[in-house]
Amino acid sequence: MAALALEVFGWKNFFGNVLEQHFQMIYLDQRGVGRSTSPKDHNYSMERIVKDFEEVRNSLGIKQWLTLGHSFGGILQMGYAERHPKIISGMLMINCTLDLTESFNDTWIPKACEFLNLPRHNIYTNDSIPLLDRLMGVIGKLNEKDLKWKMAFADEKNSIAMDASYEEIPNWNNDLAIHALSIKEYWNNYKPLATDMKMPVLFFTGDSD
Repeated sequence: MAALALEVFGWKNFFGNVLEQHFQMIYLDQRGVGRSTSPKDHNYSMERIVKDFEEVRNSLGIKQWLTLGHSFGGILQMGYAERHPKIISGMLMINCTLDLTESFNDTWIPKACEFLNLPRHNIYTNDSIPLLDRLMGVIGKLNEKDLKWKMAFADEKNSIAMDASYEEIPNWNNDLAIHALSIKEYWNNYKPLATDMKMPVLFFTGDSD
């Protein structure tokens, strides 16, 4: 069985070839990510990225495959499954989100404020301020205090190891990350759609990312 891996760069630095013992693994850097180039028309729509997945699958002659994603990879998997449910034989979701608004408002920002020793009610938890403004503000504060690694890792050495894996790729592309949060469809709440999924789904959650 083939498995398409999304948003999991650096996986092998921590887990080695565990999955390769059971699956034909296809590690894909989405357009505008990592080793992939950026489209000249800046088309990062869900429709276009899903089409990319299908072009890869057809090129490899794969009829069905599993998808594996981490974090934002949950959004991409749901967009793919919404359009091609019969192509996906199963989904593996590793600390994924299905609703960016909920994740940032209810989990990410409050946890960041906890690490910053801010009171529960502060400027970053004030819903009258646009979410993206609050998110960028709290990220800036985490960077100022060198605490941003805590948002994803239990130990700073793991953050350093992950950063080192990015450095292995010359001219690492970060274009999708720059554009994604300004694309409305990525802010859709995919949780209601999850009840319509018929394929098996294995969801991994943990205290660290």
